Amino acid sequence: MPVEIRFNTSIIPPTDPSSEIDPSIELFQQSPFKFALQKSGELTDISLSILEGVTRQSLRDLFPGTGRRLFSVIDNQIGVASVRNKAICQLVAQRSVDAGIVGLDQVYESGLKDELVILRELRETNEWDLVLATPRTRRVSSIADILVVATQYPLITQAFFLSMGHSPTILQTHGSTEVMPLLKHSGRNIDGIVDLRVSGNTLEANGMQAWSPALAKVFPVLITNKQVISDVAKKVYLEKFM
Repeated sequence: MPVEIRFNTSIIPPTDPSSEIDPSIELFQQSPFKFALQKSGELTDISLSILEGVTRQSLRDLFPGTGRRLFSVIDNQIGVASVRNKAICQLVAQRSVDAGIVGLDQVYESGLKDELVILRELRETNEWDLVLATPRTRRVSSIADILVVATQYPLITQAFFLSMGHSPTILQTHGSTEVMPLLKHSGRNIDGIVDLRVSGNTLEANGMQAWSPALAKVFPVLITNKQVISDVAKKVYLEKFM
């Protein structure tokens, strides 16, 4: 029998709603320039280093990486929101924040590329290979042999295969992409994956071999939006980041 979510229609508001706003959130909302910081990950340290260069002060104690949402304001000027990596492009595009640092892959996969402006490429901080990989145990000798692909990057993957004149079935994953060729999709083999290669150890551990050369290089970028670019007051802050 079908299983459905049953909603409680007698839901009521809190009995003692608080009218006070968290001071850190209020200061953030009033700050003249807002920056989105990745909550945790490789780009967190890169972003903090850039912010420290702009503000000329150590900021590590402000962002202890507790995993919860965190707002802070530096010198009553730059408001910093600690958020999930995949949210940064959307927040910048919808003008909730003025700038942030993400991987170039996120700019493309967000579907918001035309609404974002890349201000600075940060190749000097990190650079990763986006690779096509296939199982060692399966004979895959040409692009045409790849009929089903698993990836966290469906838009980039589709663009790559179309550039090769091929159109495989693309399955979007949300992690653990490297194990997908061990499974099947609707009874069909998954012939390969497109994923970021950091060390290559995970691919090797799961019996995958990366094709050479990499499909593309991915690196951190500083992004903003067109409205910020045209705002004279905000451009003063952008120049500091540049």
